[in-house]
Amino acid sequence: MRRYLPLLLFLTLLFIPLRVLHPSPSCWVDRGIVLDPTTKAYYPTVLYDPNNFSGYGPSYPYKIWFSTGTGITLAYSADGVNWILHNSGSDLPGLTNPHHARVIYDPNGFGGTPYHYKIWYWDTSKLYTIEAIRYAESTDGINWVNDQPITQNPSKPLVGPYDWNRGSYGPMWIFYNPNAGNTGSDPWNYKYVMYYDATTGAFEQIALAYSKDGINWTRYGDTPVLWAEGYKHGAPWGDPRWWDSSYVGFGKV
Repeated sequence: MRRYLPLLLFLTLLFIPLRVLHPSPSCWVDRGIVLDPTTKAYYPTVLYDPNNFSGYGPSYPYKIWFSTGTGITLAYSADGVNWILHNSGSDLPGLTNPHHARVIYDPNGFGGTPYHYKIWYWDTSKLYTIEAIRYAESTDGINWVNDQPITQNPSKPLVGPYDWNRGSYGPMWIFYNPNAGNTGSDPWNYKYVMYYDATTGAFEQIALAYSKDGINWTRYGDTPVLWAEGYKHGAPWGDPRWWDSSYVGFGKV
C-alpha cells in the first residue's frame, strides 16, 4: 500500500484545485412552471417596476405580456413566480393579428404623453413588407390605441432590398432613451433602438434599426448584426456544420 501513497497524494493535489475552480453549478434554481394558462404562452416580455407601475394599470411590480396563438394577453405578479391572468387570459383589445410582442414602459409618458406603455409586434398576416411590424400605445398596458404599421426610411429600409431582410417576423428587443439627441448615424444617439428579426423566408437573422419616434425607422448598416452562420457562408438551409446555421433570433438584450 505504501508504494501507492505518492500516487494517491499526487492525484489528490491534482484534483482538489480543479474542484475549487469548477464548483457545482448552483446559481439557478428551477421553480417549475410558474405560468400555465389554458391557452398557449410564448414569446414573453417581462417588465419589473419597484413602484408597481405607479398606478398605470394593475398595481403589481411584475408584468408579463405573451402570445396566446390568437393574440397577446397580460398577467401580473407580486413576486415574479405566482401570476394572475388579466381577464382570465383573454386577448387584449386594439391590436391587429399580434404575435412576438415587445413592450416598454415609461412612468413619464414618453415625453409627457398620456401613454405609459408602447408595444411593437409582428402582424401574423404580413411577412414581406414593413407592415409586418406594427406599433401601438396604452395608458394601462391593457387597452391599446393608435395601432399602425411602422414605416421605414426608403434609403435604409428594414425590410428589403437584400435577400437577408426580404421579410420580418417582428421585433426582438426595444430600447428607449429619452435623453437621446436624435442626430448622426450612431443608432445609440436615437431615442428608440430596435433589434428585429430579418428573414429570407427560410433563414432568420438579427438586424438593428433606430428611430426618433418609434414609428419611422432607419436600418443600421447593410448586413445583420448577428448572422446565421450557414447563411453567412453561403451554405444551404439546415447545413449541419454550424449549430446556428439557419436561425439566429428572438434573444433578449
